[in-house]
Amino acid sequence: MLFIVSTSNAQEPSTDYRRPDSGARGVGTGDWVFVPELPSVFQRARPEYDPTGLALGSWILRPEVSLGGEFSDNVFAEEHDKDSDFSGVAEPAFRLQSDWDVHLLGIEGSGRFEQHVEETSLNEEEGGGTAFGRLDITGEDTLFASAGYRRLVSPPGDPDDDEDANENDSTTFDRFQSRLGYVHEFAQMILRVDARGRRFNYLDTTDEDRDRDELDLGARLTYAWSPRITPFVEIGYGLEDFDEAVDDTGVDRDSMQYTAALGANFLITDIMRAELALGVEHTEFDQDGFDSTTNPRVSGEVVWNITQLTSIIGRARYFEDVTTQANSSGKRVLAAGVRVEQEVLSNLLLFGEVGYRNDNFKGVDRIDDRFEAGLGGEFLLNRNVSFFAEYSFEHRTSDSPTVDDFTENTIFVGTRLQY
Repeated sequence: MLFIVSTSNAQEPSTDYRRPDSGARGVGTGDWVFVPELPSVFQRARPEYDPTGLALGSWILRPEVSLGGEFSDNVFAEEHDKDSDFSGVAEPAFRLQSDWDVHLLGIEGSGRFEQHVEETSLNEEEGGGTAFGRLDITGEDTLFASAGYRRLVSPPGDPDDDEDANENDSTTFDRFQSRLGYVHEFAQMILRVDARGRRFNYLDTTDEDRDRDELDLGARLTYAWSPRITPFVEIGYGLEDFDEAVDDTGVDRDSMQYTAALGANFLITDIMRAELALGVEHTEFDQDGFDSTTNPRVSGEVVWNITQLTSIIGRARYFEDVTTQANSSGKRVLAAGVRVEQEVLSNLLLFGEVGYRNDNFKGVDRIDDRFEAGLGGEFLLNRNVSFFAEYSFEHRTSDSPTVDDFTENTIFVGTRLQY
């Protein structure tokens, strides 16, 4: 059976700003199509502690819920006059998946409900679900597809939010997504073609000019040169189609992007895997006065299991992203991070991570730098109960006088119940 081991198109989809999610380790969060080639400490199977799920004939139901409390010392992401608050968080999730020898069919869903003690305007209700499937046509041909919906909330600090209009507020939007892909394996090569559509709807009237449709098409051809080196070539096409002819700043935000890249997967040793892709992206804009741009595009990831108890994961990307900032056609994004995972005991897992992101807005005098760090761990009591705690630090600076610099410290503790 052929497993799909990559979820990325050649065209990187545009992303709205989101802080890292706490809580659920996979169920209901959309990782069904990804099978790690070299699992890290947190991804590794633990037969004595992994939930078995509920067998329903030829189906398996995996429910879980995380319950916890969170404290933030700067809930509005402000530079001065910071406000702190406590909140209660519930994160239910489930996955119902077929248990067949061939083919795959299922549905999954998750939610996040946050209630603040004092700043109730920041109460959040997120959630959604995805239906997915894989058709194993032959031993060499696989078709996969998914369709889903999610309501998401970006907290204060969203770099594309209108701070004057949405001061001390979060940004809520609906995202509809569909995906269709085909994989063919022949001789020493694997061909994957992939199409993804997205629809973004913003609930606040001040953000309606961000409503848009996105289409991403991509193809990757991989060659099994050796058991340890598999080079690939990929191409992609992306389309951004905004609902409004011009946004609130009078700019037509529609654009098209073409990408091409060369890369390779490396199994450097039996305990280290890496992927590196180098390419170019060309973007054309409908707005008069926004010149077409051609820029380098870089992405890389390395997973190093130093021992059976320690993993180091590093990731880096350099790419073009959309923006709705006045007089700016887009932004160049440089993002990099390192995460260390440690198994102290068979049922006690710890992690530490640091990250950096630079948003360089084109055509305007604005560069944002964002630094993040976190520490945490999880204690697996048994198959059905675990306890976790996380601390995160975030600091943003901007050279724009209209954008607040801010620092936020967050502590999140809770328990996870699963079956």
